[in-house]
Amino acid sequence: MSSDALLRVESLSAGYRDLQAIWEVDLTVQAGQVTVLLGRNGAGKSTTLLTIAGLLRTLGGRVELGGEDISARPARLRTKMGLALVRENKRIFRQRTVEENLLIGGFIMRRAERQKALRRAYEQFPILLERRHQLAGALSGGQQQMLAIAQALMPQPRVIMLDEPSAGLAPAIVKDVFATLTRLRDEGVGVLLVEQLVDQAMAVADRIVLLDQGRVVSAGAGAGMPDIDKFRGVYLGRK
Repeated sequence: MSSDALLRVESLSAGYRDLQAIWEVDLTVQAGQVTVLLGRNGAGKSTTLLTIAGLLRTLGGRVELGGEDISARPARLRTKMGLALVRENKRIFRQRTVEENLLIGGFIMRRAERQKALRRAYEQFPILLERRHQLAGALSGGQQQMLAIAQALMPQPRVIMLDEPSAGLAPAIVKDVFATLTRLRDEGVGVLLVEQLVDQAMAVADRIVLLDQGRVVSAGAGAGMPDIDKFRGVYLGRK
């Protein structure tokens, strides 16, 4: 693994109560690059993201952000250090307004910084400015996903992790989501992406990590990933 990775995960193991779900997962995310984590349902992708974010207890291994070991840090402090997670199923506060959701995303920031971040969010996502006084639950599915991403970006994270951001969205909105990921990469943010749309994910990937039954079975650089036949067999069910 690269020695200058912004996010480094080494031999990460985790699970739920007595059920272990991932074993010794290794991956890295560079600044200004997209690492895509692929695998079938139940492979351990979401568990990996939740553990990196500090929302699941680590059973073993190490998580580093910017060269600092954050393995024992609570989720709140990991957020403060520059790690963000956009969870699947558009986890927003539906009974609060768009603007309230954004301000919640910036809860760790000072008031003046939060207002700056709010203006930046509206510049990046103009539709949210138009809808800022509406309840988040009244937004379309695509607008809710944009709100979830904008909320995570409020504190200007160094690394953002996204779990199935295209799920349930129309093709035109999916295109907007991937355009946002590309923009974040170009701005120097490190992106760790779990995505069901394999072709689109591989098209933006600088690095691909393939999980099967909680273990990394292959990893490589983008389209040049080694063992591509193994990838197709594991993920697509083809040999």
